[in-house]
Amino acid sequence: MNDRRIGCNTLYPNVKERNTNGWIFSPQKIMEALDNLAEISYTDVEYSHIYHLTVDDAIQIEQHASKIGINSWSCHSAGPSGFDVSAIEASVNANRHCVDISSAIGSKVNVLHIWNFSHDDACRILERVCVYAYEKKIDIALENNSSIKNMEFILGLVDDIDMPNLGICVDTGHANLGDLGSPRAIRMAGSKLFTTHLQDNFGKQDDHMPPGMGFIDWEDVFRAIKEIDYKRTLMLELTDAPTASRVYDQEEEIKTGLRNVRKYLQ
Repeated sequence: MNDRRIGCNTLYPNVKERNTNGWIFSPQKIMEALDNLAEISYTDVEYSHIYHLTVDDAIQIEQHASKIGINSWSCHSAGPSGFDVSAIEASVNANRHCVDISSAIGSKVNVLHIWNFSHDDACRILERVCVYAYEKKIDIALENNSSIKNMEFILGLVDDIDMPNLGICVDTGHANLGDLGSPRAIRMAGSKLFTTHLQDNFGKQDDHMPPGMGFIDWEDVFRAIKEIDYKRTLMLELTDAPTASRVYDQEEEIKTGLRNVRKYLQ
């Protein structure tokens, strides 16, 4: 497992500026974030926020990623009507836009939150999004929250929609906040695990810390990854918006994440 690809999400380079500007990353800031990840030797990236980008923006970013040798692995889909069962057409169009951006940016996977909806309502949107994404050769990965019940819900969507490009993104931090648990989430996803959000916390709040800084049993997490024969990119999801209750050094946390994942792979 020593040759595994390890990625991290784009983090706003200036934390104070990030707190002022909110979630919107300009193409220039995204490219600065890519430079930071490449310098630390990550192989892959997840783009944290893409809805506001144009296709031309995405092409520019993809060209920069290729130039510095970092692989565009995944995108976190979000934005107005990102998933809203009360506005089906708007929601479908928003997700199609994110698929278009992912395609232009060179990404392979779009990560979606689908929580607190009925099975049938979720299917009405998700089926159409998956068909559109399949044509663009983009996988859709549904992200878990903290409960076993939610994991069963999203696995039920994957089974019933039955598209080859629909799978799961296991967020270890979310799983650690309830009865799901991170190793169990990975084992439940099994062959449908399409990507990961590896992050740690103390079981109280969604801290998005590097693996090994909190209470998650990472040895069991990596045993589970090996058991299900997951061979895709190991993607971290860290934070650029830390709570005031902890000391935060962005560069050190990015380095720690990579170092610790490599250690657990041993």
